[in-house]
Amino acid sequence: MTEFKELPKVIGMKQTLKQLETGCVIKVVLAEDTDEPLKEKIIKACGTADVPVITCRSKHALGKESGIERDAAVVALLK
Repeated sequence: MTEFKELPKVIGMKQTLKQLETGCVIKVVLAEDTDEPLKEKIIKACGTADVPVITCRSKHALGKESGIERDAAVVALLK
């Protein structure tokens, strides 16, 4: 996931949904162990915005890859 180092990003559900509305998101990374209702909300928003969703094995791994010291359910990569 070299994109994490090269592209600007936002971390978290609220920020991702906000950025999806602005049209600035090129890809969303979603942790597989995210609660199902939250997963569905992100997937639906990405479908509406025509943004691809890829998965990461866990919130812990996604947080670590994103460079933060806590779990992350979702990360949006920005233009």
